[in-house]
Amino acid sequence: MNQTIIQERSGLNQFYAKVYAFVGIGIALSALVSALMLTTFQDLLVQLMLNARIWLIVTGVVEVALVIAASNMAYKNSPAALPMFLIYSVVNGFTEFHRVALSTRNSSNGFYFQRSPLLCHGYYRSCD
Repeated sequence: MNQTIIQERSGLNQFYAKVYAFVGIGIALSALVSALMLTTFQDLLVQLMLNARIWLIVTGVVEVALVIAASNMAYKNSPAALPMFLIYSVVNGFTEFHRVALSTRNSSNGFYFQRSPLLCHGYYRSCD
């Protein structure tokens, strides 16, 4: 009896460890995409924010569609659920940074965004 309980708990612990590892990979991927948008692809991001604001709506709709598709695949225990989750993480990294950059460009509550190179190149305001 005790050995059965221990084996069940061990299997459950392995399952949760695997789930937390996948979630950690997704968060790291989102952070990497956000960091790349801030540094490497800064000019592209500024052009998208100024000229093509429809991309924010499109990426938001894509995010919701990916969540629904990945949930259905995970429910069916499909191996394609993991790549869908990773694609969602990439889109989420782009979308969240885009939203944060848009919402903080006119606010004065974030020192980092006021002094970041993205905002100091004359796109939004002049930095001293």
